[in-house]
Amino acid sequence: MDAQELELLRGVLVVAVADGTITRGEKGVIQGLAQKTGVGRVWLDEMIEKAKQGVSVESSMFRRILQDPARAMTLMVGTAAIDGEITDEERSVLVDISLRIGLPPGKFGEVFEAGMTTAARLRKKRSKRRA
Repeated sequence: MDAQELELLRGVLVVAVADGTITRGEKGVIQGLAQKTGVGRVWLDEMIEKAKQGVSVESSMFRRILQDPARAMTLMVGTAAIDGEITDEERSVLVDISLRIGLPPGKFGEVFEAGMTTAARLRKKRSKRRA
């Protein structure tokens, strides 16, 4: 199990539950990342419950994703935007995480746009599969 990917999964969960709802699209991203990291259903359910209980965004939670903060933030923004919008709560958590993991403030806009583009591409791919 890759510890960096596991911490990234935790970050994605914090963002996904920020607005109180995990959408179907967010669930898909979460399940894909969980599968990639080797996190089973029971453990994933426990992680989701912890995130819902208001696990605060702490720097210590993101020790390993500091190695590539832009990649981590792109995935987190993409997860938040997968349902077509980013709520104020999600945006607030994203900004907080970006500051805590050391993403240069001037780079947030670029990473935000990359995450939005990723989410749009995934939504388009998902809609083609349904058709």
